[in-house]
Amino acid sequence: MKHIIGKNSVHLWWADLDINESLLRQLAGLLSKQEAQRAGRFVLSTPGRNFVAARGMLRLVLASYLEIPPAEVPVAIDARGKPYLKNTGNLKPIDFNLSHSGDMVLIGLTVNRRIGVDIERIRPKKNPEKIAERFFDLKEAREVAQAPENERLRLFLRYWTSKEAYLKATGDGIRRLKDIRVCTPFKKNDSIENRNWIFKWFSGLPGYEAAAVVEGGQSLEFSISNIFEKLQRTTLCSGLFSQF
Repeated sequence: MKHIIGKNSVHLWWADLDINESLLRQLAGLLSKQEAQRAGRFVLSTPGRNFVAARGMLRLVLASYLEIPPAEVPVAIDARGKPYLKNTGNLKPIDFNLSHSGDMVLIGLTVNRRIGVDIERIRPKKNPEKIAERFFDLKEAREVAQAPENERLRLFLRYWTSKEAYLKATGDGIRRLKDIRVCTPFKKNDSIENRNWIFKWFSGLPGYEAAAVVEGGQSLEFSISNIFEKLQRTTLCSGLFSQF
């Protein structure tokens, strides 16, 4: 089954990175030489395993749209560290972004528009308001500090993932984190649209907070799917997932 994405659609994919050794080896076999070398620096640590799994899954997802073998997906990294598709020729002008935290990966795809995604595991943080004070706009930091204790961490993570996703979409570095102001209120909306960008938040992944930021100008249709549940039905990936 080929996946098709329209010009006003945003497709998000997620998966658990805690996979068995057989599937990890198969995913490792899909990586480029550059990706394999980068993974080798981790020496099979948890970050290394997650890097291999995430990059392998990215190739599977892209391959299901481009209709080419996963190992042949032309993923490259630009000068600012943002991954992109190179030498696509007649392939679709897909823009994509990837984020992983803990044991979860999130991948976002669009056509002819920039996208950034960020996912963060929800884990106890001491004084998130202090981190907000350092990295957030004054108004945002105040909102975090004044939020009820049981809502403070999630509000902080909503701001954080939104800013990270925006900076990944534009290719700017984290040094600009404080310059990005996110409109609120979060409690009333799960998305915000303006002339240039659309911010979308996802709280449906247990234990995680996630955001996608997409170049806007018009309303977009978002969908989110589990990689294992959908891709194992495709011709490209059925054998790969047979032992999962």
